[in-house]
Formats: sequence, C-alpha cells, structure tokens
Amino acid sequence: YWWWYARSASTLVSRALPRAALMVAFAGVALPLAGLGAWGLSPPAGLGAGLEFLVSLVLVVALAATVVMLINVLIVTTMTDRGANTMVAPFVILLSGSEIPLPLLPDVLHAFLFVQPLAGVMDIPFRIYVGDLTGLMAAAGVGLQVFWTVVLALVGRRLLARAMQRLEVQGG
Repeated sequence: YWWWYARSASTLVSRALPRAALMVAFAGVALPLAGLGAWGLSPPAGLGAGLEFLVSLVLVVALAATVVMLINVLIVTTMTDRGANTMVAPFVILLSGSEIPLPLLPDVLHAFLFVQPLAGVMDIPFRIYVGDLTGLMAAAGVGLQVFWTVVLALVGRRLLARAMQRLEVQGG
C-alpha cells in the first residue's frame, strides 16, 4: 500500500507542480508587470497565513493521495475504471470546492462541508491563503486534513489487503 501511495503522491505532485509554477509566474509576475496587478495573484493574507498555507499544501498531497488510493482499490475490486471515475469525479469536484467555493453553498451545509474529507483537498488550504480561515479555524482545518489523511490511509490499506486476497490473475 505505502509504495503505491508514494507513487500516487509523486504523480500528483509531478502533474500539479509545473501547472502551479506557470500560474504563479503568469498571475504573480506577468500580470503585475503588465499593469494588471488587480487581476494578479495576491500574496497570502499574512506571514502566518503563508506558513499555514505551506503546511496545508503538503497535507493536500497526502490527503489527495489517500483519495486516489481509495479510487484505485475500487478499480481493482470492480476490475474496471469506468464506474469509479464516473461516480467519484463529480463528488470530488463538488465537495472539494474546486468548481464552486464551499462557502457559497447553502449555510445549512457549511458545518458538514468543512469537516468532510474533500474540503482538505482544495477549500481549506485556499481559505487559509486568502485569510478566510485564521487562528483556531485554520488550525482546525489543518487538523482535519491530518485526521482524514490518517483515517483514509488506514481504510485504504485495509481495503487493499482484502482486495489482494481475492485477486485472481488472468491471462497466459
């Protein structure tokens, strides 16, 4: 499990890092130099927010890798990637806040949306960056990222062990 987990984490980082570097170069450097600083990437809300964001960003990789591992276990169990990718993608997009920021969803859902695991993939780190989550709420967000990473890793490890016991190799 841990070897595949490390491989998933490294794949996530290797895909995201070049994109992030280009976005920061364009929005953080090129737009301000072109006189469009209002449209550019602002620095974090403060030094504390910047440091908390960096910690949270490392935890994003750890948490996202556990989610990928759960999807991989589902694919091994069902022996096809169609259902897993079709079913999981809309939930990840909605519950992570990548399409619609979670604070814009109905107020009655805010507590649930904050504590569910996918909020730690996108919503929590970027709310820390912009200063929407500060102090105890930022610490709670980082704590939730750690909590869900540990829980999902343990669940994924257990499910993978069960799937490997039932695995049948086919072919010639």
